[in-house]
Amino acid sequence: MVDEYSTVTFVCSVYSLPSSVISWSRSQQGEQLYSGTQYTIPKASCQHTDNYTCTASNKIGQPVSKTIPIYVRCVPVLDPNQVTKTTISIGLGETGVLSIHVLAYPLPVYTWYYQLQPITDFRIRQKDDGLSSTLTIQDVTEDDDGKYIVYVNNSIGTRSTLFNLVVTSRDNANQLDHNDAISRARGIGIAIGLGICLLVLGITAVLLWFILKKCGKKISLKNVTVNDQTCPKDTTSHGTGLDNIPLSDTPVVYDRVDNDATNTRDTVNPDYINTSTTEASPYAELDKQTMDQQPNTYQQLSPYQNLSEDMN
Repeated sequence: MVDEYSTVTFVCSVYSLPSSVISWSRSQQGEQLYSGTQYTIPKASCQHTDNYTCTASNKIGQPVSKTIPIYVRCVPVLDPNQVTKTTISIGLGETGVLSIHVLAYPLPVYTWYYQLQPITDFRIRQKDDGLSSTLTIQDVTEDDDGKYIVYVNNSIGTRSTLFNLVVTSRDNANQLDHNDAISRARGIGIAIGLGICLLVLGITAVLLWFILKKCGKKISLKNVTVNDQTCPKDTTSHGTGLDNIPLSDTPVVYDRVDNDATNTRDTVNPDYINTSTTEASPYAELDKQTMDQQPNTYQQLSPYQNLSEDMN
């Protein structure tokens, strides 16, 4: 029996021939702790309270061992090797269980309170078992919802732990189930929608491929080019009124006329005179409309104008 924070040294003396190999272990940790005649704990704590075993063996006969218990006097602390759940959710009419596991020596005393008031309800029972205590609540009601606190006390000191009990009604439970169902349905709907979108995209891609294949078009995504081999070309001009006009026909040539000149012959460049035949031009109607809308900046030249002036 030792005090907390003190140094503890174990010594194991063995007589044998040949010499024995000595090892140390403890009950809560099955693996070997140390090899040698002495084992030292520099700073003892509650976690070191356990049974320690010294084992000697020299391969002649069976190994021999001896167990030494150690008790460390300490204030109660939560046992790190046990789970103490401090928030519990329980439904109406069910059984709620609050439990705590500690390390302490001497063994502690447990006192439970509800909302800082002593517990007197016959439905609530307390069971203590050395280093643990359990509070059981039968047929939970809405009045059982709230804070519970347990005080763990021994001659070294006292510690307390707070628990939160949440009582859920059946309506809340049904609502939670309903919400879960809605969430699942929404997820299924999203999955179906994505599947339909992928199906439509796939069908569209296949149809586009068949159309391009039928037209003989080969598309290169790298160079972004289209080679047309079999599809007929649309040679119709839309809305121009110039369909089927031969490119060999020469339109009427216009020359700018100086408004201040008195002699047209002196200002006209013979190279711009239209020397085509007198056959009607396909642009005649267009020429007429243009001349009606243009100011007197341009003058249409007759193919025979220069000749008539020369004769005069």
